[in-house]
Amino acid sequence: MNGRTLLVVILLAHPTLSFAATQPGDGKVLGASDGLMYSRAQFTCGTLPADLVADYVKASKLIAGPSAEYDEGYEQVVSRGERNWPAIPSAEQRALECQKSKEDLAIKVKLAQRWFPEAYK
Repeated sequence: MNGRTLLVVILLAHPTLSFAATQPGDGKVLGASDGLMYSRAQFTCGTLPADLVADYVKASKLIAGPSAEYDEGYEQVVSRGERNWPAIPSAEQRALECQKSKEDLAIKVKLAQRWFPEAYK
């Protein structure tokens, strides 16, 4: 690809990429996405450590900010339970997905601890 073509591609892609990098402004959408992460982790692991669950809920609410829409979206997704997830074919696959899900939840907790240190004192 020559320089001119690359420049055109970057200029055309920039609005799309910058839009994709922004968080949605709708609290219900944010709540639903956090609810999906939690629901998937609960499905793959069966049970999750209580401290991880409590920290994840706290972190999600801190990051999203105070919003009744967020709470509504989160509860709506979590209340659906396991019926929405496809079966995991093997025990090894389930163990890997469980570990990844726990790591995903822990990442959000670590981000909140870094962004809101006063809430974790």
